[in-house]
Amino acid sequence: MTVEETVSAAGCATAGYDANCSFCAEFERGAADARSAARSLITPARSERVIWSDDDLVVVPTLGPVVKGHVMVLTREHYLSYAHVPRGLAERAEALAATVCRRISGLGTPIMFEHGPMSEGATGGACTDHAHLHCLPMGEVDLKAGIDERLTGRRISSLVELAEQRRRGQPYVYYRSAAGESWLYDVDVDLPCQFLRRLASAALDDHEEWDWLTFPKLDLVHATLDEISWGDK
Repeated sequence: MTVEETVSAAGCATAGYDANCSFCAEFERGAADARSAARSLITPARSERVIWSDDDLVVVPTLGPVVKGHVMVLTREHYLSYAHVPRGLAERAEALAATVCRRISGLGTPIMFEHGPMSEGATGGACTDHAHLHCLPMGEVDLKAGIDERLTGRRISSLVELAEQRRRGQPYVYYRSAAGESWLYDVDVDLPCQFLRRLASAALDDHEEWDWLTFPKLDLVHATLDEISWGDK
């Protein structure tokens, strides 16, 4: 990582810019930038994939969506995970994610998840170390049983509680079920990269195309952008 990151007196990692991060490149210089993973989406009719943004948070459709309506809530600046963001920003991100879930609920009951890395060597199954919370309409599908086969979880009430993971240096998986229950799992095992994408895809009988990099599914990304409008972005 090239991001300059320190710990403030309040205990929160400060934000920065990671020159090797595709999200940072996209938010700083646009989706067409050479380092942006989203550049394959760009067409003469579509110059970006942002659904909504402000100075701190951004909502975009994910590449390689599991289903139509699969989007992410990201911090604009570079934090490793939501365990690293200041409390006020975590609260705002959680409220924004709730709004996003309401907007996609017409496509199915939403779930949310995040892989929480602590370092390049302790990724918690993440493949990109920039805070991003997945929101996707999965209907009646619940991933908890699949997660429980690998990890031991505990109930939490808010994203703010993820900060304890950073204080412990503990990688994690965060999962919010369709029933609205939030679960936090310590990752002390060698978890496969994109573990939750694999689970979600397998739950829909797709055991092959879970890797967003290999299978970007641009048709579904464009369908998501066409489906979700946010007039006040």
